[in-house]
Amino acid sequence: MRRLDRYFLGQFIRYFMVFTIGLTFFFSAIDYLDHVGDLLPYDPRFFDLVIYYLLILPKYFLYLIPMSTLICSLLTFALASKRKEAVAYKASGGDVRKLLIPFLITGIIISLIDFGFNEYITPISTAKLKDLEYSLQQDKERLRLKQGN
Repeated sequence: MRRLDRYFLGQFIRYFMVFTIGLTFFFSAIDYLDHVGDLLPYDPRFFDLVIYYLLILPKYFLYLIPMSTLICSLLTFALASKRKEAVAYKASGGDVRKLLIPFLITGIIISLIDFGFNEYITPISTAKLKDLEYSLQQDKERLRLKQGN
């Protein structure tokens, strides 16, 4: 991989991580503050409230991955254009299509990570979140129906 490809891809990943993690914590905090009022009458422990917040995080992380990928790729190329890096890249004989190949591969990898997150982590955290809500409200374990019972 050429140096400029790594440079642009590094900027994209840096923006992507900051944007995704920051907005995930922000939206999770808003949802947490919205729902914690429903749990406070049941006198939960502080540890339960922290676990509740941590179980909300995967849902918003999953929601924000596609949006942050689009915004960060646009931001990367917009800033490169503003700083005249795109002009310098084309003037030095670079092909824009070859520059986009690492971004295409990165997009495929991000899509696979998003798919795996959606299939394995988010359903588990959502089920544990519902169990925690039920146990706080009822002070007992939630009954689950299993196949064959």
